[in-house]
Amino acid sequence: MEPWQLTASAAAAKLRDGTLTAEALTRSCLERIAEREPVTKAFSYLDGASGQTSAQLKQAVISASAISLMYPGDGLDGYPREAFIEDLVREAASEMRGCLDRGAIVQIDFTEARLSLKLDPSGGLLGAFVDLNNRVLDGLSDEERSRVGVHSCPGGDQDSTHSADVDYAELLPALCRLNVGSFYVEMAGEKDREPALKVLGERQAGDRVGGKARLALLAVGDDR
Repeated sequence: MEPWQLTASAAAAKLRDGTLTAEALTRSCLERIAEREPVTKAFSYLDGASGQTSAQLKQAVISASAISLMYPGDGLDGYPREAFIEDLVREAASEMRGCLDRGAIVQIDFTEARLSLKLDPSGGLLGAFVDLNNRVLDGLSDEERSRVGVHSCPGGDQDSTHSADVDYAELLPALCRLNVGSFYVEMAGEKDREPALKVLGERQAGDRVGGKARLALLAVGDDR
């Protein structure tokens, strides 16, 4: 069995007992991706769904900044981080363009953005994440970028969060640097929404991408 065929729990066990290295697992997964990506391009859902509805489809994609964290800290022989990032930027742009070409709008899931301020309150890590994601967006046209949005939230898994204690008002100025047409901001769990709403209003005023006004879509729930 190749490392890429292992379940997450099986791979974790082998990493713990030393029978599998992080480098071998990463290399195996990358080789499998390289083998299958030209065939699948991960568009099977959109290709199937587009003929079943007249509604606007939205496809979520993982941010390039999140995927960048997969590169091992001690590097990979023959595959430097710089080359990995170049490949990542190119393929992430290609993935989004493929979704857009199929008539979908794209949502970049950027949940690590708020968490990054908890890990690095200086904002340096968040700034690096934003810059990397903008490199991907630079590979799209203005019109294509107008149909891309970014999602931010404090994380959520069975009612637990990883960064709800980080003030949204600290995140939003950097988030608004992303060259996208829409912002999908989860507000339902916020105790004090006013500061975040004020920042969004200030940052959105007059902003345009691809000739269209930028939008902020807020998830606020029904109880407040």
